[in-house]
Amino acid sequence: MAQRHPKRPRRQDSESPPREQPAGDEGEWLDLDSVDADGADAGDGGIREGSTPVARRTGKSDPKDDVAEVAGIRVIGGKNRGRKLTYSGDVRTRPMKDRVREALFNLLGKGVEGTIAIDLFAGTGALGIEALSRGAGWGIFLEKHFPTCQLIEANLKAVGMEGRGQAIGGDTFLQLRMMRRDGRTFTAPPDVTKLPVPVIEPVRWVIFCSPPYEFYNSREAEMLRLLDDMIALAPPGSAIVVETDDRFDPTKLPEPELWDVRRYYPAVVIWRQLPL
Repeated sequence: MAQRHPKRPRRQDSESPPREQPAGDEGEWLDLDSVDADGADAGDGGIREGSTPVARRTGKSDPKDDVAEVAGIRVIGGKNRGRKLTYSGDVRTRPMKDRVREALFNLLGKGVEGTIAIDLFAGTGALGIEALSRGAGWGIFLEKHFPTCQLIEANLKAVGMEGRGQAIGGDTFLQLRMMRRDGRTFTAPPDVTKLPVPVIEPVRWVIFCSPPYEFYNSREAEMLRLLDDMIALAPPGSAIVVETDDRFDPTKLPEPELWDVRRYYPAVVIWRQLPL
């Protein structure tokens, strides 16, 4: 006789963005005999045997649940390839999947080298750390959740990149808005030539914008303004990379004809290079 376990709802953290309830309400039952070999229930998707439901950034469950894939998150390329990062399992810090990250950095190629990597909504810091491993000179990690900033610092140290970047706590939308208003910019330490990997002059940025997917729906106007701010702030020749899902319409982006759209279901990677 199949075991029957109640699905428990995930506790909503006061600092996390609003998310849809994972499929199934409290008191609904999951027949464990219906869970396939990959741990996904055919009728629910992404519910794993012996676990509570896990909400993806889309706010929905998925047959290929991210948590199992990224549980052993690591640097996948460059000088620090194979070094492991700490991931708490919190959906607020869910890293980009390895296959998407690899495809993204293949697109960027050697354009990462000598840049300042800026990781917005940084979570674990995996994107910025990957860029540092592949030759970026300095990393800046923006993250609202202050304990997660400490996780980023710990990950930098764990992969041998202590002193190669800075985690900044605070609201990313507000920080960029104020920077643009006040005419401020992101900078590396004063003597960039003394960094283990120097920042090349003239300075260019590689910007990663990978927030919870739901932001592109519930906070669409703010996201579009943030991207407009980044375009205005970034030096000539900088690259801007956006990760979303297929619910977002890329034609809403500033100057949509200048963005390259790549789909890696369920992720959509959109990027552009600013002119020199």
